[in-house]
Amino acid sequence: MRPKVVLRLALPEDAAVLTRHRVGMWRAIGHHSIRAIDRHAAPYRRWLRPRLKSGEVVAYLATVEGQVAGSGTLWFMPQEPRPGIPQGVIPYIMSMYTQPEHQRQGIASAIVRELLRVARRSGAVRVTLHAAPQGRPVYERLGFEPTAEMRLWFRRPAWAGPPHARPIARARAGPRR
Repeated sequence: MRPKVVLRLALPEDAAVLTRHRVGMWRAIGHHSIRAIDRHAAPYRRWLRPRLKSGEVVAYLATVEGQVAGSGTLWFMPQEPRPGIPQGVIPYIMSMYTQPEHQRQGIASAIVRELLRVARRSGAVRVTLHAAPQGRPVYERLGFEPTAEMRLWFRRPAWAGPPHARPIARARAGPRR
């Protein structure tokens, strides 16, 4: 039997627990050194707190028997207006984390469903996210589909592994003659 999960809207005062969860998320993904992840915590908390206050970021904490078991964040990410997205904002799900002892109990799915409800109510036409391998099944079950995003590293970190495509030649300064 699954435990009862209670969701509550995070407040700016919850920035510390949300930051701890983000650190836990990055550690679970395993791409960065522990030192780099730990150095990321303070700047992230400074970034998060005013956005929670303004509503630019909405986050939920999931509790089980009164203990925080997981969290997730929805950032109303500024974007340039484009066809089909005139408001210039795309909701972006990020910083999803469930404590290891509470994983596979539906907590992440409950949080994502609530974030999707908030995004839908905002009038958004889509929601985006970057899924770690651990989270893909959750998102796929909820209807997310992969996209064709591409990236180019100027300084490739070791955790990114070798490039999968031929590197693009550097652009020349000035017009060709």
